[in-house]
Amino acid sequence: MWEQMVLFGIYSLVVKFAEQRILGTWEFSRFFFIEGNLAYLIGWSVVDALYPIGAYFVLKIASRFVTGLVVPDLKLR
Repeated sequence: MWEQMVLFGIYSLVVKFAEQRILGTWEFSRFFFIEGNLAYLIGWSVVDALYPIGAYFVLKIASRFVTGLVVPDLKLR
């Protein structure tokens, strides 16, 4: 699981940097109470890295209502 989180975070950060350079997006000057545009980019990438855990819980809840939905094991080694 941690490998997925690291990959999601890195991929998200790379995409955000590319979008900022090419499209001029992601220009906010702070992430919550931390000043700086870099903190904004890194902060949202860390939030994106939590996607695998969030997806696990959503799938776990949905599996109660959807027959045959496979929920992978949550392994936080």
